[in-house]
Amino acid sequence: MDRQQEGGPSVTGRTQGQPAASSIGHAPRSTDMFAAVEQRTQAVANYVREKAQDQPYLAMAAGAAAGYVLGGGLTLRLTRFVLTNAGRAVAGNLVAATIRGARPSWRTPGV
Repeated sequence: MDRQQEGGPSVTGRTQGQPAASSIGHAPRSTDMFAAVEQRTQAVANYVREKAQDQPYLAMAAGAAAGYVLGGGLTLRLTRFVLTNAGRAVAGNLVAATIRGARPSWRTPGV
């Protein structure tokens, strides 16, 4: 019979079911790990909340980008259509604002 089947020491010198001596007392407790994860989650939630309040359009863009990536994206044809039209709209607004001489208020603090 094999030594492991008899309940004797295995090749590593310990009996079956006995933890390794080096791991006793060194593993973090699960409650400590859960507390650390909860604390980190709260920190991330607070950061996202602050950014969403300070810069709502940036938060919406980040959410849209995350949804796009997690959703698997659009088809190439539809993505090209959306980006082309969005680029044309931005370029048109930029040219119109330049001709009018308007300056965006977010670029000029205190005005």
